[in-house]
Amino acid sequence: MTKLEKFPNVMNAMQSLFISCPQVLQNMKLTEDVNYYNSDKIRIYLKCRKGIYFREINNALKEDRFLKMLIENVLSEIAHAI
Repeated sequence: MTKLEKFPNVMNAMQSLFISCPQVLQNMKLTEDVNYYNSDKIRIYLKCRKGIYFREINNALKEDRFLKMLIENVLSEIAHAI
């Protein structure tokens, strides 16, 4: 999808995700492997200046629940926009 930034609620949700992501980087690992594989967990990839950070979401951790909430907020706003 393109031009999602034209929807204010989507833009706010995306900005919130981008601003808050650094809070969870310490729980992620740098990787160069972005190949798909089957998993029952949500995989998160964040591309930053230092490289690509990766994490599989584990709902037991507060940071993972926070990151999942931010992503679900973006997806929800996109669904409302279309």
